[in-house]
Amino acid sequence: MPKPPFIRRDGAHGASPRYPGVGELAGPFSVSLPEPPGSPVEFMFGTGSLAVLRSLVSREAGQAGLSPGRAGDMVTAVNEVASNSLRHAGGRGRLRMWHTPDSVICEVSDDGHIDDPLVGRVRPDVDDRGGRGLWMVNHLCELVQLRSTPTGTTVRMHFGRRPPTQQEQRRSP
Repeated sequence: MPKPPFIRRDGAHGASPRYPGVGELAGPFSVSLPEPPGSPVEFMFGTGSLAVLRSLVSREAGQAGLSPGRAGDMVTAVNEVASNSLRHAGGRGRLRMWHTPDSVICEVSDDGHIDDPLVGRVRPDVDDRGGRGLWMVNHLCELVQLRSTPTGTTVRMHFGRRPPTQQEQRRSP
């Protein structure tokens, strides 16, 4: 059983009397995200179609004006989430992409279900055989929204339109 969050004050620590429990905190995790505005680019994917998915994501990133390094981050993150759909959620999924003035947004949905509202938010142990994919995705995106309902799971990844960092500039060809 997981330990409840604790408070440390003035050198002493103890259980938090106000911690509501993971059940209450996970409430928003099971509520669907709003539909995207307009007409997003949509691609249904399955086994054998990841190369086409990556090409589509790369093209959309370029059209949105992302730097080559940032576009590579977007392709990597979407590929990881789509691969998880193939591996863990019935072998198929749906990719949707759209732009806002500030972001390029990619969303992968599938028929799977995730019980852990913090999946991908906690650094995996070096001895863990898996669990690094969503953790990596959380580091590549400005925002990752994950919702898991009885009908399936949606991972929405936001990639900000911003000037490239020095590290991204060094990675560009």
